[in-house]
Parts: sequence; structure tokens; C-alpha cells
Amino acid sequence: HPVHLSRTFRRHFGCSIAEYQRQLRLEWARAKLVRSDESIGRIAIDAGFADHSEFTRRFVDETGATPSQFRLGYR
Repeated sequence: HPVHLSRTFRRHFGCSIAEYQRQLRLEWARAKLVRSDESIGRIAIDAGFADHSEFTRRFVDETGATPSQFRLGYR
């Protein structure tokens, strides 16, 4: 049952399934920002975000830096 799955997942991982998925997508995007010269917009779309601005909002919430600032910090 979906409610059981959701509760069990949260108990085990400490977050919802959606939060966990978003963390994985942001982790993938961080690696891509460091390792490639692809545009931030392309990385945002490839990571499954609706657009560049949604990606930037989520990225700043997670890391405290914009994707551009993050990328420059690793160059």
C-alpha cells in the first residue's frame, strides 16, 4: 500500500521518497557541473527539473550557492 511504503521509506531514510529523489538528482547535477562544460540549463533539464530557475532554487536551498558559483569554486 502506498501509505505503508511512504511511512516505511521515511522511517528508514529520514525523508520522503520525493525528497530522496530530488537529493539524487541534485547530486548527479553537482557532479555534472564539476566534470563537464555543459550549460546549466541543459544540466537542469537532464537532471529532471522543469527549467533552469527551478533547478537554481533547489540547488541554492541544498548547497547555499548558485550552480554557477558552485562550478566556479571547482575550477
